[in-house]
Amino acid sequence: MNTLQVFSTETLPPLTARSRNLVRFGRHLPEETMDLSFAGDFAFRDAGSRFSLLKSPGTKPGPDECYGLFARDARLLFSKLLGLSITYEGLEERKQERASTYNAMNYYRSHVVEHFCHNGMNPLPPTEGECAFWFAAPDLLCIRYRIFNKAQVEVPVKLQWSSECEMGEGFLLEPTPQGFRFTNTDTVNGQTYQNRAELWSESPDVVFTCDENRLQSDSVSCVIPPQGVLTCRFAVRFAFNDETFPAWDADLWNDASLARAIAETESAYECLPQLPEGFARHHDLALKAVGTLRTLRYRDYDQNRQPCTTIHVGKTGCAATYFWDSASTFPALALISEREAAIGALRLLIGGIKEDGTPAATYEHQKYVYSYQMPILAWSAGHYLAAAPDAALLGEIYEPLCRYVQHWMKSYRTTEGLAVHPPGSTCLDDTLRWHEGSPLAPKPGHPWHEHRWGKMAPETFACPDVSTFLVLEMRTLAEMADALGKPDEAADWRGQATTLADAINGWLIEPTTRTYQDRQIKTGEFNGMIQFGSFLPLYAGIAPPEIAESMCRDYLLSPAHFLTPLPFPVIDRAHPTFRSGGFLHTVPEHPGSLIQQAYWRGRTWPHVNNWYLGALWRSGFEREADRAADQILTAMGRTEGINECYDSLTGFGNGHTEFMWSSAAVLLMANQFYRGEPVAKLTKHQQ
Repeated sequence: MNTLQVFSTETLPPLTARSRNLVRFGRHLPEETMDLSFAGDFAFRDAGSRFSLLKSPGTKPGPDECYGLFARDARLLFSKLLGLSITYEGLEERKQERASTYNAMNYYRSHVVEHFCHNGMNPLPPTEGECAFWFAAPDLLCIRYRIFNKAQVEVPVKLQWSSECEMGEGFLLEPTPQGFRFTNTDTVNGQTYQNRAELWSESPDVVFTCDENRLQSDSVSCVIPPQGVLTCRFAVRFAFNDETFPAWDADLWNDASLARAIAETESAYECLPQLPEGFARHHDLALKAVGTLRTLRYRDYDQNRQPCTTIHVGKTGCAATYFWDSASTFPALALISEREAAIGALRLLIGGIKEDGTPAATYEHQKYVYSYQMPILAWSAGHYLAAAPDAALLGEIYEPLCRYVQHWMKSYRTTEGLAVHPPGSTCLDDTLRWHEGSPLAPKPGHPWHEHRWGKMAPETFACPDVSTFLVLEMRTLAEMADALGKPDEAADWRGQATTLADAINGWLIEPTTRTYQDRQIKTGEFNGMIQFGSFLPLYAGIAPPEIAESMCRDYLLSPAHFLTPLPFPVIDRAHPTFRSGGFLHTVPEHPGSLIQQAYWRGRTWPHVNNWYLGALWRSGFEREADRAADQILTAMGRTEGINECYDSLTGFGNGHTEFMWSSAAVLLMANQFYRGEPVAKLTKHQQ
């Protein structure tokens, strides 16, 4: 035990200090987290680690709950990873029993700091405590306790540490010299795996014994010298299955790794571009978004078992590398120079494209899950490469992206040349746009309760959003072909894009409202719903000017339709099926059972707002676009986390917190990404 250190605390750089306390990495109330395990949405994580920590008030000093994330849903491994109990020697037992621990936390994206002291006794101990924990490397956690003696006399104490493990399906707990090892088995969505942890104390005096799932160390007697500080250090390393544990850091027993974590976080914040005039007041929200994206980085393995860094959608329930979620995020990762996670995620998704062009919807627990989501991967990769040129990466991804777009247009194309969602598509989970019984609104003269929607059948509707996204994909592939020196291929992609754009304008404009709508392939009947996809042709610049102007003026900027208190809902507020938000309509039994009400039936999704804003901007409503962007960011800044989606009428955060594409949307809106060209220009050969 080191008893001779100078009293000191970390001096945080300006940006890191400004991010403090923006998100509390502690257990939230059940009505906030929706389920006990969803508390893991708020957990602290860094360096791409697959394990995360919570710290909550009223607990013993030290990190509390610890989660492991292997198969999409985080699982609790420790209800208390490591807790400290202090007995003041010489204090009579009755007074010691009255001692209560007060702890207050300061949270930083680089690390967590807990300050603690003891109340309820007379006299009060002249001590102040601090526990800091941080990731020295992926899956390698450092924990440092410091107890400061503010008196002119020595303070003798006895220290004791404890840990409480979750037993799982299979369980093994083994004390070791200066620590312990822990293994348990979990099954998530049919995937069985082992979680492993190994704790090590710097001091050989710390010896643990175990009783079922609880570990407790022997008491260690220490003396804190006058005006001195007592420092105790621990480290924990984690792994899954038969993986090798990460190596102990060379600077494990000093603060060099903490200094690095702070410096890396500060450097990431400094990469944030200066916000445009009028948007500087959203700087702290932008810092929160940068921090959230960094905490969602995840050290994974590709199908060849090679390590790679990717980025996940969230921390629990939907923690995987998703197709259109990632594609909505890559431009923001380029904005903050987060190349490693962006390239890793892009390569994982490219690697999931089959020889026939079928794309994967997700990559999770080192396997591909095949379905279809919105086709925007090429468009996103193009924007990323425009901001972060990479000739080798461009050459690597071009051919697979061509295969997947060709597959979509060959396999899921109507006789009018439009695109449809494939059967079983996992995009827009609970939307009511594509039901057999559409139009969705009850018919005049018929009781509303007699109307039947039927079952969802997305493959029976031609959609403006799917087709427009494919126009953007083709235009982006043309830019890529030009950059790679393939002019004939570029010309072919541009020709296909023009043909598809003409088909959108020729078949998907509803004649009465003059709006883009989904249309049944067999009957030719429009579904009567104006929704976010209706405005994508405006964003892409393919809508006739008079239609673009009227759709923005009469719908997008109308409080009766889309200009809700938190703009913009995913469907028209005037439609009978509109629901602004909602909560759970099924009680969850585990994280994966979270079932939200009205996901795609009227909520506001921040990543979709970038396309709405772009539609306004390109249709001549520049001032209105900037005003709406400011309004959206202001509303999002009122919530603690950056949520998956929001109630469009109240602004209440819904869905998962600490969400990837919403954080990316904050950065893109704050930097007015919507003002840019729909398809980014690439430099020749990406030099």
